[in-house]
Amino acid sequence: MNIETLNKADMLMKDIKYIEEQLEEVKNYHHYIIVSTPDLQNCCYSYRFQTELKEWLSTKKEEYQKEFDGLV
Repeated sequence: MNIETLNKADMLMKDIKYIEEQLEEVKNYHHYIIVSTPDLQNCCYSYRFQTELKEWLSTKKEEYQKEFDGLV
């Protein structure tokens, strides 16, 4: 494994971990995921947006996991 592949694997592992933690928090504590920018913070999106965001994160986690598995 070269350094570029190692860095990519590290990035994917961190993203997968953070996504899993966020989805678990939403599931276990019924919290919502915040999307913010420096000028617009702490805004609360609609239930529809939150649901679609959770679905998108789940899909991304699966994609990242497949990509990570393919590196080894």
